[in-house]
Amino acid sequence: MNVENNQRFQDTEEKIFCAYYKLANSRELNKITVADICREAKIHRTTFYGHFLDVYDLQEKVVRKQFMILLQGFISKDGSWDFRDGMRKQMDFYYGNKEAIKLHLESANRPKGYEIFFDFPMDQKYLDSYQRFFKLKNEAEVRYHQEFFNTGLTATVRRWVLNGCKESPEEITDLLCRIFGLS
Repeated sequence: MNVENNQRFQDTEEKIFCAYYKLANSRELNKITVADICREAKIHRTTFYGHFLDVYDLQEKVVRKQFMILLQGFISKDGSWDFRDGMRKQMDFYYGNKEAIKLHLESANRPKGYEIFFDFPMDQKYLDSYQRFFKLKNEAEVRYHQEFFNTGLTATVRRWVLNGCKESPEEITDLLCRIFGLS
């Protein structure tokens, strides 16, 4: 039996994700324990370990899951890349979660947790669309572009959130579009 495709397994994993999100909105990431997650999700420790190796494994999967959701926001129904719409969805997400993100940024010595947020390999369908949109010649150029994009976006989001999100998500989106020459 394929456990990961089992609906009960998936429902339990979603409970664990929800418990983690709730805890992450109120405390530093390094202060969240397996016991906290189990208590919040109302599950036993062995159930948690049936899904994840440890809290760090859970955190990595949470970040990957959120990355894929945000990445999907860039792809329009016809499969083309929509930078403005995708970026606006990202800025709305950060704005809506600004207190939790600010808590984690302030507690970190540097934004390492948020650097990795943007640095995952793309599925081939996203990669092809990204490459066409930005007129990149090959996979090497895609990786250079992603590195440049990730570093700049991370720094911009960090500054915006730590300064209290004084600009609206739309203003930040407009700024990023101009920075990347896509106005």
